[in-house]
Amino acid sequence: MYTELNSNLKVKLSWLIAFAMITNFAFATTYYSRTTGGNWNSNSTWSTISFGNSTNTGTYPQAGDLVYIGNGYTVYLNISSTVSGITVGQGTSGILEILDAGTFTLTIAGSLTVNNGAKIWYNGNNSRMQKLFVSGDITNNGTIDFFSDANDVCNIIFNSSINSMVTGNGTYNLNTVSLVKTSSSYLLDVQSNAFENGIKTLVLTDGRFIHNNTGLYSVNPTASTYFQIDPDVIIDVPQGSLALSPNQNHVYLQGSLIVDGGTVYIASSAGNNGMRTEQIGSTIPYLEVSAGSLIVYGGISYASSAGSDPFSFKMTGGTILLNCGSNGTSVEPFFIPDVSASSFEMSGGTITIQSSSYGGPSTTDFSICGVNGTVNTTGGTIQFGNSLTTSGDIFTFKPCVNAVQPNFKVTGDPGASITLCVTQTSTLSFRLLSLYIDAGKTFDIRSLNGSSGDSKTMTITSTYDGTNAFYNDGTFIQRTSTVMLSGTLPQKISGSNQPTFFNFTMNNMSGASLGIRLDVSNQLSMTKGVLNTSSTYILSCLANCTSNIGSSTSYVNGPMINTVASSSSTTKNFPIGKSGAYRSIILTVQHSSSSSVTYEANVINSSSQALNYSFPSTLSKVSMARYYTINRQNVSNFTNATITLAYGADDGVTDYTNLRVARDNGSSAWLNSGGVGTANGSGAITSSSFTSFNLIFTLANSTTGTNPLPVELIDFGAKAENKKVMLNWSTASEKNSDYFEVEKSIDLINYTLVCHLKAAGNSTIILNYESYDNYPSPQTNYYRLKQVDFDGAISYSDVRAVELYEPADNLIKIFPNPATTTIHLNTSQENFDLNTLHIYDMNGKKIDFNLIDFSNGFAHIQLNSHVSNGIYKVVLQTPQHLWQDTVIVNAEN
Repeated sequence: MYTELNSNLKVKLSWLIAFAMITNFAFATTYYSRTTGGNWNSNSTWSTISFGNSTNTGTYPQAGDLVYIGNGYTVYLNISSTVSGITVGQGTSGILEILDAGTFTLTIAGSLTVNNGAKIWYNGNNSRMQKLFVSGDITNNGTIDFFSDANDVCNIIFNSSINSMVTGNGTYNLNTVSLVKTSSSYLLDVQSNAFENGIKTLVLTDGRFIHNNTGLYSVNPTASTYFQIDPDVIIDVPQGSLALSPNQNHVYLQGSLIVDGGTVYIASSAGNNGMRTEQIGSTIPYLEVSAGSLIVYGGISYASSAGSDPFSFKMTGGTILLNCGSNGTSVEPFFIPDVSASSFEMSGGTITIQSSSYGGPSTTDFSICGVNGTVNTTGGTIQFGNSLTTSGDIFTFKPCVNAVQPNFKVTGDPGASITLCVTQTSTLSFRLLSLYIDAGKTFDIRSLNGSSGDSKTMTITSTYDGTNAFYNDGTFIQRTSTVMLSGTLPQKISGSNQPTFFNFTMNNMSGASLGIRLDVSNQLSMTKGVLNTSSTYILSCLANCTSNIGSSTSYVNGPMINTVASSSSTTKNFPIGKSGAYRSIILTVQHSSSSSVTYEANVINSSSQALNYSFPSTLSKVSMARYYTINRQNVSNFTNATITLAYGADDGVTDYTNLRVARDNGSSAWLNSGGVGTANGSGAITSSSFTSFNLIFTLANSTTGTNPLPVELIDFGAKAENKKVMLNWSTASEKNSDYFEVEKSIDLINYTLVCHLKAAGNSTIILNYESYDNYPSPQTNYYRLKQVDFDGAISYSDVRAVELYEPADNLIKIFPNPATTTIHLNTSQENFDLNTLHIYDMNGKKIDFNLIDFSNGFAHIQLNSHVSNGIYKVVLQTPQHLWQDTVIVNAEN
């Protein structure tokens, strides 16, 4: 009921106000200049009909009236008066002069217009101080001159509860201009830079001052005291440039400063102090930057007597440059008092601190309200250093345990040594959106002058560019800290300078990837998300590093290295997997010496059956789903080892007591390394001890077992038939098999679908499948069979090549096989070169190599040194023939 009555009252009140305004204008009189040289309060000076007309049905201009002074007329203001609006001149001349016969106040409830050639001025010499109150706009295309000498002035005061605007291209000579609106909701929009530069003293008490022109305005440049933005004042700079206290050490922010397109300079270029924040009454000082630039020659800090006063900061774009003065400041370059009413909000833009504080190690360079205040950080960068930063400068920041700080970037002149570390003696952990360390720069996890904080956790929650979370071109000093990736979007660790993390925790369900090799020296923890690696950008656990085993939701997707440097029995965990399948490895090794040895493990989602290795009498089949490669560094101190392989539903383990571990003997044959599975479906199997180490490990079925592992493909064939290609394959058994697809390629890289056939699901008998490619390419066609299980697991067959001409037999021979990075070819084909010979890895990626020489059908191929050990396909294609085979590359003994 109260709300309804209150609403009705507001409606009635608005009608009353509207009626009063209508009534006021209905009785207002318009006055025109009638004679030149007349006084304001003389009836003969005015006409109510037109310029120069002798008729005056009123008296002289008073409250509510409109005044027009025409070309060639001069009117003298000799009393205090209030009118609704004044227009001086019609485009060529006209003068309104305020006399010094007394102290007069002219109040304009509306707007003042001075047309081209016209003038309004005060030219007295009797120590008078006149006043002009303007509630509305000033449009000046002529002259406004209110300063005769220091004792004879007319001050302008913008007042009332309406907005004001200053426009026009006229000239000004002003004394004091004051903004005294009833609240900061009402504005003075200054679109004339000439108006600003004509002001001797600007006083802002209440209202919003908008510097809305392209010029530079230095506010009160000759003032003997600092400029103060009062609690009920907002300064807004959407364009142009505004300099506050250009010759003083301070600007006191008690109200609000908004930079949304222009440039604001704070205090003198010496930079001794800068912007000081201070709460007066209930108003919390507020700074917002959304576009443009804020240049503070000193710092943004609190007033000396207001260390516990709150401060509110918001940045969505633009730039802030701090401590760039010739002297620099001894206070904090950026400081928000950590009290409950303080707030820090940043979603874009860059804050650059050019120089660290000269106040000593106890003065923090960047500190926000991360414990007691409110912090909301979704973007933006804090840049420590620029091209003018002195070499050897050390910046510090205050850590925040729970609040996320913006992107941190340490940069500067390429030749300058610049360091960022945590503030003095702090042991607190902290969270950042991202960290970027430029070339030659250093980020040290250690607190300044305090080694007790070496074990902090640095949690990185986002990226600075949508991809990179940790970028290192410089030096990252790890100490005994933990680096944690914990974002909600994919993150990347990259750069040109390889970092080492003491502890590394993967805690991002959206995943992460490496764009640089990463070493971990103490502890790897896979807790959430997948870390993608490659043979070039690999994760390496150093000799003293331990790792957890990971899980199906957190593992290394790609190769991973563990280092062993001990003659004692050593167990290393490999929390690895591939393409959605978590398949960890536990390797326990014994060495004869403590020489350092690396073990690089990888999961290969291809059939180990397709390697066509020979079987011992105790094994009947190996996995069709995947195999594992462990590339051991060539150090001759291996004594013995055992390996534990994890398996899942798509591995086809149905008879776990007859599950075995198989490994290659280095000469295209399988060895039975024993073991027994822990369960059907998902589980693990540990091998018996073995005393020689080669490349490949896989799951195997004993001759008395029934493990399908998971689909036993007997054969996959493709052959030309009447300008078509017949595709057929057979399975001896199937386990949870959903469907088959045949894919075709003409370059062994890009594949397209040829056919889709439903699989049997589960079967223990031989099944035959057949389809056709009715539109083969006129060039060589490469086919592979893709088998997909119900749980989404995928496996591929070997590639088959089909062409419409007969291939030559025994065209080429590879030896030895396995080989090192040097491959020898013996061929009857005398004419081949880099255009006809190609080498691919098992993912279809073309591998670089050098064709060293060939003569009389004998050739040498040297693979590049960065090629990882594994299985590669060698393809020789001439206009008449095609030949392909696989070779195992293994640099180990």
